[in-house]
Amino acid sequence: MLKFGTSVFHAHVHQWACQLQYNPRLNEGWGMSDGEGLERIWSFLSPLISQLRYSTKNHRLSALDLRSQHHNEHGKISAIRLLYERGQHIQKINQEACDTLQQVEQRSGHTLVYLKGQWERQRQQQLQAMDNGTETEMMKQVEDLVVLEDKLFEAQQEMQELQRTRRRTHTVEQGIQIEQLPNTLISLESKIDQLIGELGSDYFRNLTPNTTYSQAKALIKLKITKSKLYEAKVGVIEMQKRWDARGSGTRLQAQFRRQMSGKMKHLKNKWASYNHRANDYNTKFTPEIYLPTPTLDEVKAYQMDHAFWSIGLLDHPHEPWAADTDTQQGIQAYLLLTHTEDELRRISREARQAVEWAIQKGQKLQLVYQVFQIATPQSNLPQQRTSNYYFAVNYKAASEDPLPNADVLALSLCYTTGMESEVDES
Repeated sequence: MLKFGTSVFHAHVHQWACQLQYNPRLNEGWGMSDGEGLERIWSFLSPLISQLRYSTKNHRLSALDLRSQHHNEHGKISAIRLLYERGQHIQKINQEACDTLQQVEQRSGHTLVYLKGQWERQRQQQLQAMDNGTETEMMKQVEDLVVLEDKLFEAQQEMQELQRTRRRTHTVEQGIQIEQLPNTLISLESKIDQLIGELGSDYFRNLTPNTTYSQAKALIKLKITKSKLYEAKVGVIEMQKRWDARGSGTRLQAQFRRQMSGKMKHLKNKWASYNHRANDYNTKFTPEIYLPTPTLDEVKAYQMDHAFWSIGLLDHPHEPWAADTDTQQGIQAYLLLTHTEDELRRISREARQAVEWAIQKGQKLQLVYQVFQIATPQSNLPQQRTSNYYFAVNYKAASEDPLPNADVLALSLCYTTGMESEVDES
């Protein structure tokens, strides 16, 4: 369980490259799991927080135990229906993936074997980049450079907005900002020049071979800027989940609203920074495949597994898996196909286990009922037989034994027989 929790944490918090190691949708054996199982259990138990805040430890444990039992019992009752609905949904996704693969093959001739090879090549190359310790250390310096340049860009935008407003309408704080911004710009520019001098031109060319110095530098900065945009998007999604959670009061809702406003502002700034760099790169270098420049609304609507978040086009611009749209679409469909097949196998296995459990349960209850019928064949007390039967049902519901316990059944018979004797004597 701890390993699974760590996987979820890395898949949603770290950069896109980390998903290759930890995202359930990009690794074998997870089916169509989204890694949110623990989150769903927590969402089911979270309404107890406010109720148990001032309770004792034993009361809290009892409440958690009762609610967990209710969760499990509800799952047992709805298990077959949920499996059926889940299977129908997965079959629909599986068919859509097959249709996409057929369309890709008709357009580009990319077979399933080719797409599988491209996915393995993408995974291998991106994991190799993650394992390079020297490159990782140097990338931290480039990240500092990008952060400084983003601050410089935001300061320039802020200064332009202040200059557009009339002086008469300036507040005291805006007047102080206008006085301090030039010094801030000069300080940021000097720090940027110092970092560029420390890195040197050879570093950028080594990270992105077959490119010029200026193009390599632009690609590396774009890679980090896009990673920052990805992290900002993750922050918005996590904040939205907390906001949508049940059981939060008016005060928490107001706090979430303020926090979401800050997250959305941060996302907008990172989007503006990425779009500014991407447009400059497309205009200056005119690559064969232009870098995507989505609108802010489109970025807000993108899911975390959308192809836009991949940094392959910045790391390996000449690889088909990074540059060819049909190959990217085919890889996504191939992953969906393999994961839906895994999920359907899991569903069929759980359905067989559920049916087997139900058959065995019915056989055991029937055996218990037959034992009581044989033990009291001439009884004129139908109520006794009914009592014995319901005793057996309740016993089997609470018992984990594979077969009825003969001692308990005998004790039940003696108990009811004793009651009958007392009735006869009276």
